[in-house]
Amino acid sequence: MDARAEYMGRRERWHSTQTVQEQLFIRIGNWRLLLGITEGLLAYLVFGPHLVAPWTLAIPVLAFIGLAAWHSRVLRRKTLAGRALAFYDGCLARLDNRWVDKLETGQRFQNPAHVYADDLDLFGRGSLFQLISNSRTTAGEQTLADWLLAPASQAEALARQGAIAELSTRQDLREDLALLGEDIHASLSVHQIERWGGAPIVRFSPWLRVLAAVLGTVSTVCLFAFFAQAVRPWQLLGLFACDALMIFALRSRVDRVLRAAETHGHSLQVFSLLLERLERESFTSPYLQSLRASLNVEGKPASARIKSLSRWTDFLDSSDHLLVKAIRQPLLWREQIAMGLESWRSTSGPAIGTWLRAVAELEALSSLATLAYERPQWGFPNLLDSADPVY
Repeated sequence: MDARAEYMGRRERWHSTQTVQEQLFIRIGNWRLLLGITEGLLAYLVFGPHLVAPWTLAIPVLAFIGLAAWHSRVLRRKTLAGRALAFYDGCLARLDNRWVDKLETGQRFQNPAHVYADDLDLFGRGSLFQLISNSRTTAGEQTLADWLLAPASQAEALARQGAIAELSTRQDLREDLALLGEDIHASLSVHQIERWGGAPIVRFSPWLRVLAAVLGTVSTVCLFAFFAQAVRPWQLLGLFACDALMIFALRSRVDRVLRAAETHGHSLQVFSLLLERLERESFTSPYLQSLRASLNVEGKPASARIKSLSRWTDFLDSSDHLLVKAIRQPLLWREQIAMGLESWRSTSGPAIGTWLRAVAELEALSSLATLAYERPQWGFPNLLDSADPVY
């Protein structure tokens, strides 16, 4: 099957999925509204004429919770279908040469002093980069741009060609790479986060982390118990004094850790999903096999480690939430996050650059594989061994 027929067939299937999910989304919304009306009627019968037992009020509530969870899943599938339609519209636009005003131009990679970039129209509107690139991350775009701007050795070029040939036959994988995660452009710099991951660790004693967790939990519980008049003021003040002492003692180290983490660690969701998808795939190309092998560190998948880092950065982002602000000091929120981040860096930090670079290279290879699939007549140059005669 040629590229156009494949894309149109997949687009039609996704369009059918979107139609079904939209209808289901509306239907579930109507059911939730009906349950709300039913709950109001039952409340009247329970507290008014007392014709119904009070426990019946729980039935619509439980049904509403179940429908809400189902509604959320349907919404995710509907959103995914919409993203797939946009993706295949872009694919068809490339085949129809309608891609010039629709795709990333790569203008930021343009270097007027480069020896051939302008002559070959590598970047900018209507450029080769704009035709080829379909990366989800700026790291993937940077890798593709670097490959276009600099020659590779014969061994590297042949390895990439082998990987591209394999990826060009795997439309399911290339589709997943395009659709995983939210419809955002992850803008994480591999070089910056690699420096962050490999920077010297800010040391916290293991017992200090346990003490912070115990003290923070006890202080927070006692704070709520104080409002319930179950704890005396002097007891709460004593705990708060211990919290303040720990915060003061750790302030310089905590500030140093969190300042660095606020610069990095964002846009990690897309990376973790791409890593997880790559981990599920098996390859025959040596290049792709090496990328896949680089994700194994001490038996724990790279995607799980990135998700763990993402959770810590989410906790850090939530520090400004009103509820968190109210309990941030007694809970030792920032201190526990800082110790958690440094614990993560001590085990996984040195490898994070390798993981993200593997994703970036996979995206660059996938972009070139898409070009090979869509325009097979273009082909790739046959590289001759230097010892072979040339006529």
